[in-house]
Amino acid sequence: MGDKTVRVRADLHHIIKIETAKNGGNVKEVMDQALEEYIRKYLPDKL
Repeated sequence: MGDKTVRVRADLHHIIKIETAKNGGNVKEVMDQALEEYIRKYLPDKL
């Protein structure tokens, strides 16, 4: 894995942990949302 991939995974993991705690633990929903936000932020031309 490249350096960037590891950083992306760490960022997503951190976001998912915080958001899951905030919204009562619905991991699937939080992961979908986190991934969508990340794609919008870093890969806007992919959507």
